[in-house]
Amino acid sequence: MTMLPFCFLIFLCETGFGQLVPSASPSGFQRTVVFIKRQSYPSQYVFLRGGRYDGSPIPIRHRVQPTIGSDSRYYDWSQGDNNLDWDAQEKGQWNFKSFQRPGGTPLMWTTNVQGTVNVTKDGAGYTPINTMGPHYWMMDVDMDCNKTDDGWFQLKAFVVHGEKNDYISWNGNNGEWERGVEQTTCWGDHKKFSGVNNHVAKCGAINVFTYGEGTPCVVSKSFGDPLLG
Repeated sequence: MTMLPFCFLIFLCETGFGQLVPSASPSGFQRTVVFIKRQSYPSQYVFLRGGRYDGSPIPIRHRVQPTIGSDSRYYDWSQGDNNLDWDAQEKGQWNFKSFQRPGGTPLMWTTNVQGTVNVTKDGAGYTPINTMGPHYWMMDVDMDCNKTDDGWFQLKAFVVHGEKNDYISWNGNNGEWERGVEQTTCWGDHKKFSGVNNHVAKCGAINVFTYGEGTPCVVSKSFGDPLLG
């Protein structure tokens, strides 16, 4: 694991229980990426749930539209998913093949190894944004930073288990919540804070977390910066 250079750091000050005041807050819709490292097996899918400190939803727009269309679970589940919120399926959000309901905002399984499957075509697989390795589940959206808490938002992963072709018994509400985490100081634009048992990410940045762990974590301001070695 390689430490990021200090030029990436913009320190924040804590102003109370779970509150942060950043040196500069992003505004408007900005590209926001979240990676959750979570090893999985076929027919297991990871979703995100989250929002503001008070539980309010945050508007998002999915950036990836896989060219294979509805043959991609991510494609179907991302349609009508207009907010990062704490619910499983929001009103108007699609099911996959009309049966498999989403468990929140869908993530894409990604790897840094090029192959026949890739995010642009399939909604899963290789993406150049992932410089770290396999089993990094990714959200790549434009997020309304004005609806966050000074540029920050909370999130937690939700894992749904199911058989590949078992459309009938699938239920996006039946799954495994990520356990609570005490997030320590992240590399990059972040500091340790208190009173929150979820991951806290920055709008307009690349955020890297490990499932069920408060560390290691990365918040990088630039989409061209290396993240983890």
